[in-house]
Amino acid sequence: GAGESTVMPNKLPVAVVENYFDLLLEYVMGIRINGKRYKGFIVHVNNFEIVLRDKKSAGKVREFFDEVRDVLQKPCVHYVFLGPRDFYRSVISRQQRVRSIFYTTPILLEPLRSSDVVQAINKRMELLKSRNVSRIVRPFEDQVIHRLYDIYVGDIRHVMDALNNILVHYGDRVVDTLKVDQALALLATERWDNIEQQLTSEQQRVLRSIIDGGDSISQKEVAEHLKKQPSNVSYYYFKKLKDLGVIEVKREDKRTKYWGLTVEYTPLKYWKESQQRESERVTSKKADEK
Repeated sequence: GAGESTVMPNKLPVAVVENYFDLLLEYVMGIRINGKRYKGFIVHVNNFEIVLRDKKSAGKVREFFDEVRDVLQKPCVHYVFLGPRDFYRSVISRQQRVRSIFYTTPILLEPLRSSDVVQAINKRMELLKSRNVSRIVRPFEDQVIHRLYDIYVGDIRHVMDALNNILVHYGDRVVDTLKVDQALALLATERWDNIEQQLTSEQQRVLRSIIDGGDSISQKEVAEHLKKQPSNVSYYYFKKLKDLGVIEVKREDKRTKYWGLTVEYTPLKYWKESQQRESERVTSKKADEK
């Protein structure tokens, strides 16, 4: 967030930025790099799927394309836009002036399947393996990645972040390949540890009620369950959780808002059942060993 000491970057006119881009393109194409001469750029413009989660941002994205329309037509430059499935229909095709320069059928790349993600991660571990290592001890079994893929509806960024969070938070304590319930329990614990100290005991109670409420629950239902005044639930509890990015409005029915966990904190939904199944697995394993 912006504080008193925050220095915001200068707002440069589009014409100035375009001139800098032309100079950079001229420079790169005019010299040899490692003995090679380059014929142009491939520019990745990413994260539109994040920006467009806020419906109010759609207009700004369309405005952005309208402003850079001339830049997009520069020779020797090819663009790759990363966004949601309906990106072309909801942004590009909505403006005649912008749509006119996209005169060929866009190449739409399908999202990776969960099996593709598993192969990519395993291949990455193989490539990063030290020369003197004969065998890789994988931190997660493949089923963990498949499960996270389902939880995050194929969003690879969230899958990779979740795997990384577990390893960063529990790296020294992870001594063997994690199974699904182990991984989900650790991930949920990591998410809870992130916010526990920032919540009062009552705010934690409210959050647990939301977690147990399924995909979504109204403030009135939480108030009735915890025997609290609806106005207090709204201001003292829901507002704090919303500001921390833990909950968000999932749907609205007339004037009633139904809340649920944000994508980042979705693993909290699987905390209790994962811990229970893992405990049962450990108990069964000990019984078999006896």
